[in-house]
Amino acid sequence: MLTGDDLSFETLVEESERLRCLSAAVTCAVLAPAGPQRSRVLAILYKDDRVARNLPTDFAILEKMHFLRLLTTQEVAEFAKSLKPHQLALLPGDQQVTVLSNAVLEHNLAAASQVYDNIGFDELGRLLGINGLEAEKYAATMIEQGRLKGWIDQPSGFIYFEEGSGGGESAMSGRVRRNWNNTIRWDDAIKELSTHVENIASVIALLFVCSFNICRRSKPFERVKLDRHCE
Repeated sequence: MLTGDDLSFETLVEESERLRCLSAAVTCAVLAPAGPQRSRVLAILYKDDRVARNLPTDFAILEKMHFLRLLTTQEVAEFAKSLKPHQLALLPGDQQVTVLSNAVLEHNLAAASQVYDNIGFDELGRLLGINGLEAEKYAATMIEQGRLKGWIDQPSGFIYFEEGSGGGESAMSGRVRRNWNNTIRWDDAIKELSTHVENIASVIALLFVCSFNICRRSKPFERVKLDRHCE
């Protein structure tokens, strides 16, 4: 099965159609979720000199995404003119986020990780054009999915980035792995505490039922023997 990039090299296809397939491949790469997989595709397309020669608008945004540079509103608006209606559709949810704006937000967040060692939620939000809470959510999602290396300190309201690209626990550096392990241990401690609380609540409920039955059956000045469930 041929992809858009494969078709762009097919000599049996007209030159204009090959360029259209190449442009479609760039568009798909730009709109894809930020992460290592997209970075590999961007690198392949960037090395194709036909993009720079024949598709200047596509190449402008492709180059910035390939080198993880921040995209400006003007550049995004210019690129949006070449998109089709379904590529500008709103994503599910309460926020008015399109496929393009979501891709740009994730890219600019990844680009910010190359510039900053750490950044506050509000400052990151201003950089991305959203509020601090939304910026934290985007960062948390990308970190959780392994598309961004870093960790979040919610009490201080800061995000700490790690150098390098890639993702997954195997790619984590020392500080990220330590914080990840601490998070796992904290989660396990919460689960264990919840289990203990649930067990205590069950025992209290059982004792209440037993005490109620004893009081109902007991007579004045008569010794009452607890049944085996209450002993």
